[in-house]
Amino acid sequence: MKLTWSGIKAAIKAPYVLITSLAKLETVQAKAEAATKINELNDIIRDLRDRNARLEEEKRKLEEQLSVPSTLTRNKHGYYVENETGRNICGLCWEKHGKLISLLQRKRGGPAMASNRGGFSSWTEFLECPDCKTEYGHESKSKYF
Repeated sequence: MKLTWSGIKAAIKAPYVLITSLAKLETVQAKAEAATKINELNDIIRDLRDRNARLEEEKRKLEEQLSVPSTLTRNKHGYYVENETGRNICGLCWEKHGKLISLLQRKRGGPAMASNRGGFSSWTEFLECPDCKTEYGHESKSKYF
């Protein structure tokens, strides 16, 4: 068998072509795997962005509910007083639901009691929320008649 230059070239070139073809195939597979991973990461990033936007909105709403306007002052009995009008606002409704519900003045009376001076009546004055029925600032009063 006689070796020719073209035969030698072909013999040398065949493994080279095989190796470069394998390298190209590995590169294509690696690129496909990388593209799949990139798509998965993009989906995760999109989900995280959506979740972050929802959490930011929820945070904004909660901060809005918790913030007390400068027109309100918290009273020692747990309700708020509107500075400009003097209107009493339910602390529970404001802090829990962000509602400005005016408190109503209420009295709860006791029975008249006899004494040597005449009748005696006692009652309790308090503020009540018409929405949640919370009572604030019970003060006992008495009156002779």
